[in-house]
Amino acid sequence: MKILVAHEGKQHSFKTAEALYSKGCLAQYITTIYDKPYSLTRIIKNLLWGKNKKKCSSHKSVKLPNDKVTQYCEFQALIRMLISKLPFLKKYNNKCYDWLHDNFGRKVAEYAVKNNVDAVIMYDTNANSCWKILKAKAPHIKRILDVTIGNRLYLKYIYERDATLYPETSIDIMEEQSEVFSLHNQVRLKEEITLSQYFLAGSNFVKESLEYSGVLSRQIFVVNYGVDLDKFVYTPKGFRKPLALLYTGNCSYRKGLHHLLNVIKCYSNSDIILYIAGGYDSNSSLYKKYSNDDRINFLGFVTHDVLHDIYKKSDVFVLPSLAEGFAMVSLEAMSEGLPVICTKNAGCNDIILDGKNGFIIDASDEDALKNRIDWFLNNSDKIPQMSIAAKKSVENHSWNDYGENLYNVITKIL
Repeated sequence: MKILVAHEGKQHSFKTAEALYSKGCLAQYITTIYDKPYSLTRIIKNLLWGKNKKKCSSHKSVKLPNDKVTQYCEFQALIRMLISKLPFLKKYNNKCYDWLHDNFGRKVAEYAVKNNVDAVIMYDTNANSCWKILKAKAPHIKRILDVTIGNRLYLKYIYERDATLYPETSIDIMEEQSEVFSLHNQVRLKEEITLSQYFLAGSNFVKESLEYSGVLSRQIFVVNYGVDLDKFVYTPKGFRKPLALLYTGNCSYRKGLHHLLNVIKCYSNSDIILYIAGGYDSNSSLYKKYSNDDRINFLGFVTHDVLHDIYKKSDVFVLPSLAEGFAMVSLEAMSEGLPVICTKNAGCNDIILDGKNGFIIDASDEDALKNRIDWFLNNSDKIPQMSIAAKKSVENHSWNDYGENLYNVITKIL
């Protein structure tokens, strides 16, 4: 088997490529920004320092030899990244994305045809132009779409529901997720789904979202993501006041942070403290409204070495997401002994046993979220046992397990 893996960004694609490389069936890993000798990325990295340098350095897999990595459209990707960071250029974001997607996809298709690979794995929103070319010129090459988040046609329904339930934040969520509501983007997504032959879904939530969008169940294969078990150290949990909750991820409405912050208002700072580890916009309504709240700590983007310390001083991991693929941070948190409160849309609910290693609630349900936080406050003696159960739950969810499951799926497809 010769499998080509191509992603403009990163996400879990390194792990996909590494898994196939370890089985001897990776034809090539193709990307844009990558820390490779003589690349623009390497030059820029050498000009950076601190967190930004660490973040740039993360665009590299230590398990893939450089000759297995090809870069296309690196300059375009850097320009796209710059545009996304500058508010006054925001209106060009979608056009820039399409420009990058299509140029990158064409080059991936050309490589696939030239090297006569058996299958190409690309990622949602990236694959349109590649799939069109392969269908026309090399229909024997299998087209496999790795869907990293709930399909956006389904997400539109979820966001509209949340906006109806909580009209005070409806404008904010519609604005933040404007790309989901774009008719142009919906047309591209429907086209991408129609052109794809098989789908890799990180969770059952993603599978459900694809079925909602018309994909047949037999085309979808659920492969949960993994965690580097050796990088996380289990810390036994007891109970201390205040109860320390941890949320990890960007401060966004998609991740349901507005619901968590609304619930935190119900507690005193002697009962609850919330750590928010993830990037935020200081001009956002979420940050402005709660930045001076002594129950809430906005930590900003943190590197993994700092995050370990935050895991140690936290008691419960909370992920109230409206939409995810499979939240890998939840596996990290569980590796360090944190029980989880998550929604049915978080992906990680696939491995949560209600009342054993955490709790599952409906998305957008603030009453249920408060009820589960209350449970931890009122059942402090259960936290140590739930902590142990959380740790045990991820023992069969290493990246090696992911690799074996992925290989078996690809073998079945081919």
